[in-house]
Amino acid sequence: MTRTEQALALFGPGHSCSQAILAAFGPGLGLDEDTALRLGRGLGMGLGRGLTCGAVSGAILVLGLAQGPRQLEERGPRFACYEAAAQFLRRFQDVHGAIACRDLLGLDLGTPEGRRQAQERGLFTSLCPQFVKSAGDILEQVL
Repeated sequence: MTRTEQALALFGPGHSCSQAILAAFGPGLGLDEDTALRLGRGLGMGLGRGLTCGAVSGAILVLGLAQGPRQLEERGPRFACYEAAAQFLRRFQDVHGAIACRDLLGLDLGTPEGRRQAQERGLFTSLCPQFVKSAGDILEQVL
């Protein structure tokens, strides 16, 4: 099973998009699954406000784990990580036209009404898995 497939299997049954990405990719980079799930909790639904998609935020954190500097003075890895993040964001936006939940879903998830409509329309089960899959696929390529 690929890490993207693992993320898709984690998504939905109690785990948000950010948690799914972090828990699927993090263990190979030294982040245990329990910590990944706790770390990703607040990123789901675009920080709970329809901002940056949690799958995108989770992927950026994974890139930081994989490519971020280990020492404060290491500038090379820092800028390589920034470039990898920019590449990831460009590719995700090219595929989906946006990186923010409110734009991806067409609803303001920062309001109870927006969240209710998203649930009623089944957007978390029809659209969000596509975003998790894209984030995982792109992340596999960028890593």
